[in-house]
Amino acid sequence: MKTTNTPRASRAIHFFFFGLLVFTIASISFATGNAADKQEEMVELKLEISRFTIPFGAPPQVRIENLDQSEQSKRKPLFIPKNANQNIAFKKPVTSEANIVIGELNFITDGEKDGDEGFEVELESELQWVQIDLQKRSEIFAIALWHFYRRERAYRNVIIQISDDAGFKRGVTTVFNTDFENTSKFGAGKDKHYIETNYGKLIPVAGVKGRYVRLYSQGNSTNPGNHYIEVEVYGRDADESAASPAAPAPQAPTIENGKELKITSVPSSAKK
Repeated sequence: MKTTNTPRASRAIHFFFFGLLVFTIASISFATGNAADKQEEMVELKLEISRFTIPFGAPPQVRIENLDQSEQSKRKPLFIPKNANQNIAFKKPVTSEANIVIGELNFITDGEKDGDEGFEVELESELQWVQIDLQKRSEIFAIALWHFYRRERAYRNVIIQISDDAGFKRGVTTVFNTDFENTSKFGAGKDKHYIETNYGKLIPVAGVKGRYVRLYSQGNSTNPGNHYIEVEVYGRDADESAASPAAPAPQAPTIENGKELKITSVPSSAKK
């Protein structure tokens, strides 16, 4: 038996598909807008450049394997979340198992980066580390490092690790490693040795979380010493969240007898 659609049925189908189209467009707009809301505001990290003291005489030629010849003063800008644009290592305690030859460990986080005599700490030779206690679990986006730079030199096997374990026995993340021959047994590094300057070495970190930052070195291209002038760590409390609160999802339109019903919310005071 042949059947035909009545005008009322046709209108109902038309309104149904129209309502479905409106809902689909609203859902896409909501998803796009909500994703945009969750994007954090990023700012360029601009380090305070330390005062450079010009050495007497010609600088020695840096002889070291796997050397990056690029100038630190011409490095690419680094952008980090706005609420992480702070040096969370400032005045934080520093420890090491190495014997201290010159200076004090607290020089490393005291905010003084000048290249004059008396601003650096020297550790004994061989592979040695210094460790910064951020005193709370933090989300880290950048680390800036100044070794001794009054004379051009490059430090060997610079390795930086982050962990929640003060003994670095578990949960360790390596974020920088120039030990391409794996002499320190932490794995072969993919980063290159670099020449020290007053601009420091700026190392991007992909939001790694941890309380402790440990930095290794194993002498330099001039002598067996391990020297540090300053270390800065840029990050925020690991519990912070910059995400905006999500907006309520759009509701599908209600279609009845071919017409879209408009639903008005009832005030909570009127609910029983």
